[in-house]
Amino acid sequence: MILNQETQMVAVEKVLEEMQKAEEYVRNWNASWMETCLDANCMSLYRKERRILRDIERKYHGHYFLSNIYCPENRIGEPLK
Repeated sequence: MILNQETQMVAVEKVLEEMQKAEEYVRNWNASWMETCLDANCMSLYRKERRILRDIERKYHGHYFLSNIYCPENRIGEPLK
């Protein structure tokens, strides 16, 4: 479903609220988790060599998965992070 920009922003806000509630709930268990960010939209990363992107991924211990870098003009929707 394609949402208009205002509806996208409301949806993203609600998802972020739910993510925050889930984090609080899991912390009460004295547990941990690992997040991965992917599908980045960044012109400076879009133009980097693959070797440099792998170095960045290693530097941040897999928190960022940069194989799907997009040109910001091609972004669809609103990012969660």
